[in-house]
Amino acid sequence: MTLAPPEGAVLLPIKISYSKAQAFKTCKQKFYYAHVELHPDNPKKPGLMPKVKSPALTLGSHGHAIMEHAMNAIKETPFPYTQEACQKAAQDAIVWSFTQPDSDLTPKIMKQILHFIVNVFPTKGWQILAVEEQYMLPIGTDKVSGRPKVYPFTVDLVIMIDGQIYIVDWKFAADAYKQERIDIEPQIPGYIGAMRALGINVVSGFYGFLRTRDMKNVEDQVVVSAVVANDIRIKRSFMEHLATTEEIIVWERGNQFTTRNTNNNCNYCDFNVLCGIELRGDDASLKKKIDFLPNDYGYEEIA
Repeated sequence: MTLAPPEGAVLLPIKISYSKAQAFKTCKQKFYYAHVELHPDNPKKPGLMPKVKSPALTLGSHGHAIMEHAMNAIKETPFPYTQEACQKAAQDAIVWSFTQPDSDLTPKIMKQILHFIVNVFPTKGWQILAVEEQYMLPIGTDKVSGRPKVYPFTVDLVIMIDGQIYIVDWKFAADAYKQERIDIEPQIPGYIGAMRALGINVVSGFYGFLRTRDMKNVEDQVVVSAVVANDIRIKRSFMEHLATTEEIIVWERGNQFTTRNTNNNCNYCDFNVLCGIELRGDDASLKKKIDFLPNDYGYEEIA
């Protein structure tokens, strides 16, 4: 049964992204802090965002920004892209990165990015169609609230190879995924399913790993892994996201008790101190005001 909203009410869509769904499955307490709780002073969006983000998240965001800058520049040059054009785009992106707030992180990922764009990318035959492209897939209506449900996602790179469309996701991490994880990781297959539902016939995709671990040879820090995703895997990955979306909606509506997953490597969680304060029953309002901002990451807004 759908409950009729008040006359004139604005029915904002329920937006559950891949990262939001993964956060829910990882630790519900972390999910609550990051995606549900409102900041005490300025509730612009659901969720709290630490003023000082974790090193891994900051490095990943900085790396993605450099790749976006470079890929956009390459996209404007004639295809097939020359090594000279790629080199100029990479160098300009690195120079630009030193003007950004997290410029101190550039040296940690600079040589990997330069090697990939200058020496690897021109050999792939990847024609860039879109960079950091955002999509919104309608996936129905919540039967209780009447709010539309949307699957929002952003693809790092949409490319064409021999007339067929593929997608690429950049990963800045110490190590590349092993093949066993690539075979079960749902992100790219789920994106493929969503893009097909939008009428974009994506064939498959790649993970581009720019490893942050210090290594002797830069060639070992760059790994491009193809995703083998048949129609069954694509459908199952997409359906998994839809199922998690329903779990989140029901959980939020029912004001469920927030459980903690201490197998979530709490040492690296942005909310570990906040979590400890509230776990013992103390008031954490001051810490939320001082150390956190209203979340500006993600897709969902409030009225």
